Amino acid sequence: MPVVLFDLPGHGNSGGTAGYTFEVADAIQLVANGLGPIDSIVSHSFGSGSAAVIQTEGLQVDRTVFISTPFGRGDRWVRVALEHGYTEDDAHRARARYMARFSEFRATYDWWAEVPRLDTDLLFVHSTADERAPIKDVRDVVATCPRAALVEVDGLDHRGVARDPRALDQVVAHLRARS
Repeated sequence: MPVVLFDLPGHGNSGGTAGYTFEVADAIQLVANGLGPIDSIVSHSFGSGSAAVIQTEGLQVDRTVFISTPFGRGDRWVRVALEHGYTEDDAHRARARYMARFSEFRATYDWWAEVPRLDTDLLFVHSTADERAPIKDVRDVVATCPRAALVEVDGLDHRGVARDPRALDQVVAHLRARS
């Protein structure tokens, strides 16, 4: 089974200063288009949102792995604006500009509504000690996904899960499984 790894836009060695969910989703689609059909996606943290978006928009894969996925609740535009010192009004204006330039679907994308609809075998791998994303949110999402399983690991931070040999063994086992 060939495996392809790539740096997301604005991450690692890819260059640029920013990579946002939808631009990253477009990059995943470009990689998939260039390689022919792909059967699985493994993503970590922020990349999981992009992997979900592109599957919602039509990329078909048999298996998906989300590692340390931060499931923010509520309006993501407002949440991010406030995290960066902007107002709710700024967030609403930014969303309106994005919607006018791109699409309403992307401007209003809702993880909590879309992830349970994904037509893929899902594996979530998450630490009970993740400092960025509470395990409760992941448990709540997994409970709504008909084809999902959750592997919980203890004592690892947000990045540590993606480096843990036991967690990675679970990922490999999921990828080798046949639907």
